Amino acid sequence: MEKLTEELQRQSLIIENSSLRISQLQSSSVSAGQERELALLRHRIAELETDFMLERKEQEACRDKIQDLYQENDELKRRIEKIEKNFVLGQKEQEFNKEEMKKMYHENSELNSQMANLYNKFLFASQRVEALDQENMNLKSRFEDEIFRLKAEIKKLSEVSQSKIKGLAKWDYSGTDHGDLSFKKGDIISDIVLVNNGWWKGKTQNGESGIFPGEFYFIG
Repeated sequence: MEKLTEELQRQSLIIENSSLRISQLQSSSVSAGQERELALLRHRIAELETDFMLERKEQEACRDKIQDLYQENDELKRRIEKIEKNFVLGQKEQEFNKEEMKKMYHENSELNSQMANLYNKFLFASQRVEALDQENMNLKSRFEDEIFRLKAEIKKLSEVSQSKIKGLAKWDYSGTDHGDLSFKKGDIISDIVLVNNGWWKGKTQNGESGIFPGEFYFIG
């Protein structure tokens, strides 16, 4: 029982650490697809926490019930011992005590059966907790991999945003807002720098500068 309690505490700590990593990741700049993936992972963590609490409550209920049954069983044993000592008092009393003992043995058998069922539930709950712990560890590993990948991507974007590059327009683009850069397919765009997610700033050969969507050019 003490080992199970330690395991539950360790499971709770893992969930808290995973939640902290989600909070840290939310402060980073991520794409819409990555945000959806993180949302799914957060939802799964919430489900794990709910399952974890239910399993722990069921285990605690089973433990309390087992303790009560042990106490009832001890009381029945004491009653049986008392009846056995008084068995020699007389035939009528003997017959009466036999019937009482039968009832008590029957009750004791039922209690043993209930204890066995509760113990099986207890084992099942323990296995479920172990499975949840393994699943949470897998999620933790995925979070760590995702955080590492996002940090690498953010670092790469940061490096690109700090250097001016040259590209070639893949398609025609006509700006619709003030500050947009319009160009034709095949135009050379120079001094390209990252402005924000998906938008870049550059200059055409005729000297015009402005912002444009990143998918309209490729690096030459």
